[in-house]
Amino acid sequence: MRGFTLIELLIAIAIIVLITVLGISAFSRYNSGQVLKSEASRTVALLSDARARTLASKHDSRYGVHFESDRAILFQGSTYVPGDEQNEIMHLHPRATFSTALSDGGVDVIFSRISGDTDQSGSVTLRRDGGAETRTVIIDQSGIAYVEE
Repeated sequence: MRGFTLIELLIAIAIIVLITVLGISAFSRYNSGQVLKSEASRTVALLSDARARTLASKHDSRYGVHFESDRAILFQGSTYVPGDEQNEIMHLHPRATFSTALSDGGVDVIFSRISGDTDQSGSVTLRRDGGAETRTVIIDQSGIAYVEE
């Protein structure tokens, strides 16, 4: 007698389904962690770009970054002006959100022209899907931004 019984086939299919579900779950957790890591790096790069433009006195101006829950906006000048055509918008991944804890209680980080310092030191937290998984970007008083490990 050759071949497989129906029970053997069902067990084999159940094992394949179980392995697939476990693999997808593990990949999903890994992928969500990578999303936050990537978005935190992009945020640090945007802050560093604004600071560098300020130190270079590009267009004889200061630069800053304005934070909203789903995006960060690099702007020129001492205050954020919504809709300004010079604004450069960085949209967050749809599964991530920003929250700020800056020293002045605001949502803008503006850099000083001579030193690159900021009066808005503090942190920006990226959260995935409103869950417990987070990444924090620290902005120190010297204007340097980095991802907290």
